[in-house]
Amino acid sequence: MGETIINYYLMVNAIVFLAVGLDKIKAKQSKWRTKEKTLHFLSFIGGAFGLTFGMILFRHKTQKTPFIILAALATAFHISIIVLMTWKGWV
Repeated sequence: MGETIINYYLMVNAIVFLAVGLDKIKAKQSKWRTKEKTLHFLSFIGGAFGLTFGMILFRHKTQKTPFIILAALATAFHISIIVLMTWKGWV
C-alpha cells in the first residue's frame, strides 16, 4: 500500500508542477490559461507540493494572496496526511 501512495503523490505532483510551468508559459504569450480552480483542485487531490514548487521555481501566481493561502492550506493538509500515514505505518 505504501508504494502505491508514494507513486500516486509523485505522479500527481509531477502533473501539477508541469501544469504550473505550462500556465506560466501561456501567461507570457497571452494565450489560453489553466483556471486557478483547476490548479487548486489538483493541489488538494495530492499535488500541493508540485504546485508550491512550481510557484516558486516559475515565479508564478506569487503576487496573488488568495492563491498563495489556498496553496499553503493544501500543502499543510497533505503534510498532515503524510505524517498520519507514516505514524499509522501505511507508508
